[in-house]
Amino acid sequence: YSVELSNAGCRDTVSYNLSINFISSPDPSFDFPTLCVGRPVVFQNTTDISQSGPVTYSWNFGDGSAISSSVNPVHVFSPAGTYTVSLTATSIICPSVSGLQQSLITVEAPRPGIRYPDLYTTRNSNLPLEARSFATLYLWTPPTYLDNNTIYNPHFNGTRDMEYLIRLTTASGCETRSEE
Repeated sequence: YSVELSNAGCRDTVSYNLSINFISSPDPSFDFPTLCVGRPVVFQNTTDISQSGPVTYSWNFGDGSAISSSVNPVHVFSPAGTYTVSLTATSIICPSVSGLQQSLITVEAPRPGIRYPDLYTTRNSNLPLEARSFATLYLWTPPTYLDNNTIYNPHFNGTRDMEYLIRLTTASGCETRSEE
C-alpha cells in the first residue's frame, strides 16, 4: 500500500508491503488408552494446528472436574462409567477461531475376585486348570508345578497340594485377583 504525506505544501510518498494471512480453525483430536477406574490416563493430543498457528487447549473430562489447559493432560476417572471428553483448541492469533472434538469413553471397573472350588487329582497327573477368560494377561503364582503360568488354562503336574493366586488383567488395565 502507499501513503502520501503532505505538510505545508510538501509532499512525499511511502510504500509498504502488506501481508494478509488466512488462518483456519484448528482440527482438534486426541487418543487415549483403554481406561480402568482409579488409574491415571494420559491423553495424547494429536491436534492439527498447521493452518491455525499456535493455540490454547481446554479439556473437559465430563465428570465435573476442573477444566485442564494442558497439552497432554493426565486424568483419573471415578467412578466407572461412560464420559464425554471434549477438547477445544482456540487460535491465539484469532481467538474467535476454534475447533472442538468430543469423544464418548467408557471407564471399566475391575471385576470382583473369586475363590475357585478345590480340585482333586493324583500325583504327577496332568490336571488342566482354567481361570475366567475375560482377561488379556494372566499370571499364576507361584509357578510351581505349572506348565505355563502366563496363560488362562495351564496344566498342573505336581507331587503336593498347591494353592495359586491368579492375577487377571484386562485390556483396559483393570486387575482382578482370584484364588485356586
